[in-house]
Parts: sequence; C-alpha cells; structure tokens
Amino acid sequence: MQICWIWQKVSSVNERGFQRFLDNVQYKSNGILCYERVFGQGFVSTGGIETTNEFVEKMNLKPGQRVLDVGWGIGGGDFYMSQKYDVHVVGIHLSISFGCIVVFQKQQTSCLCHLAF
Repeated sequence: MQICWIWQKVSSVNERGFQRFLDNVQYKSNGILCYERVFGQGFVSTGGIETTNEFVEKMNLKPGQRVLDVGWGIGGGDFYMSQKYDVHVVGIHLSISFGCIVVFQKQQTSCLCHLAF
C-alpha cells in the first residue's frame, strides 16, 4: 500500500517567519547541540532512545518498509529505525539548522542507513 499526498503551497505575509524563529531563536546550532547533550546522542527532546525503542517496537516494522518522520529533530529515531529494522526513512523538518546537523552526522557514521532528509 502506498499513500500519496498532494501539497499546495499557500502564500502568507510572514511566509518564513516561523522557520526564521526556529533557526535563529529556538534551535540555533549551538542550542541544538546543548539539547543533545541533555537528551542523548541524536535526540533533542525528552524520552531519547528508551522512548523511541518502546514506540518503534509497537510499529511492527519490517525490512524495506518506508517511514515518514515529520518533525525529525536531529534524526536519532531515524538512524535507530533504519539500523535496527532496515527500513527506509524520510525525515522532514521546518528548521534548516536540524538539517545541517543531521547531514553532518550521516556523513560521520559508518552505518549503511536508508535515510533521506
């Protein structure tokens, strides 16, 4: 089974305001790295790998399946799912800062992950 979405961009007066807030205030690069030190490698919010493991087990993932992660943070859960369950993960996020960190982390790892961001 495949699910397809049709997206339509809607213009607004302050089109990129929220993204700018995320990148310049809430999630500056050094702030993201501080969150990661608190919550564990690859994570910027509570729960970390323990909660991710508990949640992902309930998904009953099979090798080759595809997962869409909306609001992926810095990809800790995505790396985990790809490595442990051999699934293909696509992650999207509003903040460019997250994207830069995840791309760097993917380049630094030796895992043969199926990740796209």
